[in-house]
Amino acid sequence: MLVSKTIQNLKDNLVRKSINVLILRVLGATLQIAVLLLITNFAEEELVGKYNYFNSIIILLGAVILLGMNTAFLQFSGKLEAIGDFKEIVFLYRKKIIILISTFSLSLLIYLALAYLFNIPYLQDPEIKFVLDKVFCALLPYTLTLLNIEVLRALDFLYLSELLRNIGRFGLLLLFVLVLILKDNIIYILDAFILSFVVLALISTFVIIYRFWSFKPLKASKKIGFREIIKTSFPMSFGLLSLLIMQSVDVYVLELYYSFTVVAYYGVAIKISSVVAIILSSINATIAPKISKLFFGENMQELRKVILKATTLNMILTVPLILFIILFSDLILSFFGESYVIAKQALYIILFGQTINAFCGPVGLYLNMTGKQVLFQKILIFALIINLGMNFILIPKYEMIGASISTAFSFIFWNIGGLILVYKKDKVNLSLFNFNKIRSFRR
Repeated sequence: MLVSKTIQNLKDNLVRKSINVLILRVLGATLQIAVLLLITNFAEEELVGKYNYFNSIIILLGAVILLGMNTAFLQFSGKLEAIGDFKEIVFLYRKKIIILISTFSLSLLIYLALAYLFNIPYLQDPEIKFVLDKVFCALLPYTLTLLNIEVLRALDFLYLSELLRNIGRFGLLLLFVLVLILKDNIIYILDAFILSFVVLALISTFVIIYRFWSFKPLKASKKIGFREIIKTSFPMSFGLLSLLIMQSVDVYVLELYYSFTVVAYYGVAIKISSVVAIILSSINATIAPKISKLFFGENMQELRKVILKATTLNMILTVPLILFIILFSDLILSFFGESYVIAKQALYIILFGQTINAFCGPVGLYLNMTGKQVLFQKILIFALIINLGMNFILIPKYEMIGASISTAFSFIFWNIGGLILVYKKDKVNLSLFNFNKIRSFRR
């Protein structure tokens, strides 16, 4: 009975696609680890530090320049498909490219003015200026690639999108790093990063243009203007920035009160726990356009079925992985070095937050895909304020434990807060919690 039910579930289109995407993302994570291992073994520590700094800066600046347009594209495409105007995404894409080039140009001008006209002291450091110059060389192809990946997903090229996001991105970089090592030129690692995204931007843009060629819409669309794009996209961008800050502020506060050694221990706990999030992100990649299409098409019954399948699948895959990490935490942490076992309690606390996330379902995705990005933005602002306060209160007293409690609590706060608001507004239960039983119990 159980075996036949499992086989039947695996035949389900959503489940099958989610697992295939998960496999691609796991392969991508493996390639990413391989790149890091090569860099740390063949490059000087100073260069490794520059590479890490480069990555952290380009992620933040990329989120600012994109203005959330990559995520918003999925909402717009689902809405257009629901009303039978899917071909209009040709003009939507053109407008988003114009906005992207404009925001990049503005950011570049601001940087050049601060660094070379106003001579801001921090930007006069030769090493900092070197890395930031490289960041701005990479920013346009980097952000264009991130936008194109979501456009491909909206065009139903799910696997190609994931191939470029994971295998292409880290596979190309791994290939370039290997060449640099063979040529004894690992110092050009940042240039290898830039080149990999130039290639990805060209490939993804070519595929999109080729696909759009068959649409042949008759006239330019006025249904989605520049103002609506920015109005919809900006809260998503702000939400992403809030999440990025919540994921990094604990590290900065730990370094402020303690040392880079403590940061290293805690950082490993964060990286191990982040493996769990790959599962939910893989499922979200599969259902994002469908949520938007069903919601704006007012097919709430089918929407609830899709949500239930996605949340159930996430639980089935996530809980065993979390239990595995807990049971073998000593072994996993000691792989990075015997002293890293000290981060075990912090890892447990963060994994508790991940468990609650698994129960809550795709909260952030649902809010973004159903036009509630402003509401999601407000929830994240509260979570960010709580996170900042708890970090500065708990970390000085409890070190890594304080950091992990702050991270887990703020994570749980915005998940449960969003979950309750969605249920109140749309009567859609994103989680595996039975709200009807809870209400009956209260009565």
